Amino acid sequence: MYNTRTFISRKFKFEAAHSLPFHKGKCFYKHGHCFRGEVMISSENLINGMVMDYNDLKEVIKKAILNVADHQDLNTIFTDETYYTTAENLCRFFFGRVKEELFLTNPEIKLEYVSLKETDNSTSIVYNENSSYVYNS
Repeated sequence: MYNTRTFISRKFKFEAAHSLPFHKGKCFYKHGHCFRGEVMISSENLINGMVMDYNDLKEVIKKAILNVADHQDLNTIFTDETYYTTAENLCRFFFGRVKEELFLTNPEIKLEYVSLKETDNSTSIVYNENSSYVYNS
């Protein structure tokens, strides 16, 4: 029909604690956040008029992110001394996990980005290197 790409997204949130042992400020100490994020996917081909059923995307997010991080001490999950639980590192980690889950579900679906808000004023975004989508909070 048309040479177009269709985008959909789903937002998520989880509660978790962490600390940043290298940090010289208050983040050195154990503290918690209500993390909020978004997963944006796209496809050129629609199946039954959809990029993906929103409930299926919800399950991908649950498996890739929520089952790992919700109500956890993130420092006990990420134990590598060089892997600090910054929003940037968490976002990269979640991007990889969502990408793997999507590939298992439908290899034609492209992960555009994963965003993660640590606070209302602080957001980390990891884009697919070939993404044509521009994030708009």
